[in-house]
Amino acid sequence: MYYPFVRKALFQLDPERAHEVTFQQLRRVSGTPLEMLIRQKVPSKPVTCMGLTFKNPLGLAAGLDKNGECIDALGQWVLVQSKLVP
Repeated sequence: MYYPFVRKALFQLDPERAHEVTFQQLRRVSGTPLEMLIRQKVPSKPVTCMGLTFKNPLGLAAGLDKNGECIDALGQWVLVQSKLVP
């Protein structure tokens, strides 16, 4: 429904700016009734890879939520890990 428009708009931006815009919007709608309206139901299509079974063949890119800012909005897909900075 809105995916083609959003995708086209984000792909015209610098990648870091697209990342910032995406997370601004996730924070804005997270926990509001609007979140329930735009959230899409993903049908279960189990995939087995290297002995592990996953609910779906889709995941998020490593580093998408670099600072653990949108854990609730991204749901079960987020793995938060700390990074040591010298």
